[in-house]
Amino acid sequence: MKRSNETITELRLLGIPHYSQGEADGLCLYYAMSMMLAALHPEYQSQIHEPPRYKRMGSPVFQALRALVRREREFKNRVADWFFNGLRATEATRVLNRLFGDVTRPGLSGPTFIRRSVRSRRLRRLKYARRKRSLLRAWTVKHVFASLDRHLPVVVSGGWLGSHAALIVGYQHRGGGGRWVCVQDPALVRQEWLDCRDVFVDDAEVIVPRQDTYFQRRPPALVKTGPRAVVREWSPTNGGME
Repeated sequence: MKRSNETITELRLLGIPHYSQGEADGLCLYYAMSMMLAALHPEYQSQIHEPPRYKRMGSPVFQALRALVRREREFKNRVADWFFNGLRATEATRVLNRLFGDVTRPGLSGPTFIRRSVRSRRLRRLKYARRKRSLLRAWTVKHVFASLDRHLPVVVSGGWLGSHAALIVGYQHRGGGGRWVCVQDPALVRQEWLDCRDVFVDDAEVIVPRQDTYFQRRPPALVKTGPRAVVREWSPTNGGME
């Protein structure tokens, strides 16, 4: 598919499994990153929910954690902590980078996944800038949309979600300059659309593959430009689209 000058009004990634967390566990971020993992590495889908048995069997997420902590007792303590207290975005990023450490583009170095705070407002409009370095590294909504344009789902936590986490799989431009994101929430049974001004506030942060390093499989996208809607495939050899 050739690039078009028409403005995209809606984009939604397709075919990403929807995993649900239990009512009593704190594994929302685990399930959000598992949905991302299933989208970017479909071969893992049959293993995602397998218990972490032995050293090379079971869920790839738990096996990556086992490789990071090395000692079996510490591994079990971490898994228990995830269940009762939830997973931190910093640790989730480390686990994803451990899993995808061998799929970066040849000649490029650095982590495959990055974690960034996100603001729905421009940095220049912020009244206080005590943490100037952190603010300069913060993303805007445009960065999130750019990742989705390249068929990369985005894990979001904090902000309006509080201690919860979910997977962003699409965006939409509405009348009056409104911008919305399509969220695949482990606590819900279906996708929902949320206003970016509500989602990206306070300590909101995202985890996303770096666009310049990750080059393997990506899900197709349903793209709407005005009244037209097409399914767009991602291709690493044609500018990301075909």
